[in-house]
Order: sequence, then structure tokens, then C-alpha cells
Amino acid sequence: MTKITVTSAVTLTEEQRQRIEKTVSNKYDNYEINYIVDDMFIGGISVFDGEKVYDGSIHGQIKRLRERLKRN
Repeated sequence: MTKITVTSAVTLTEEQRQRIEKTVSNKYDNYEINYIVDDMFIGGISVFDGEKVYDGSIHGQIKRLRERLKRN
């Protein structure tokens, strides 16, 4: 079983959870999702599947932008 951790700044709505579960079910056959609210997040969500982080958080976007600016 794949344990998925979804972290967000606020409690997700039922519609948001359903969209996440639909996306996860397309990739994994057997999974369990744990939802965490982290008030350190500015916004967006982060999904961790035990191996890889899919970071859609505002913090992650700012970090990636900063790295691109440093390279250029």
C-alpha cells in the first residue's frame, strides 16, 4: 500500500479532496491518503508518495523561481 501525504495551508474542501483522490487513483492501485494542515504553508498543496514530493505550494513556487533567477 502506498501512503500518500497531502499537506495544505487550510483544510481542503470535499471537492478538492475528491479531485486529489481521483488523480491519485489514476497512478496508484492501493493507497491511503493522509491530509495534513500546516499553517506554515502560504497556499497550495504538497503531495508526498513516500519517494517523491509533488510541490504545488506557493513556497515551492517561490523557491523554484529564485533558483531560476540565480541561474540566469
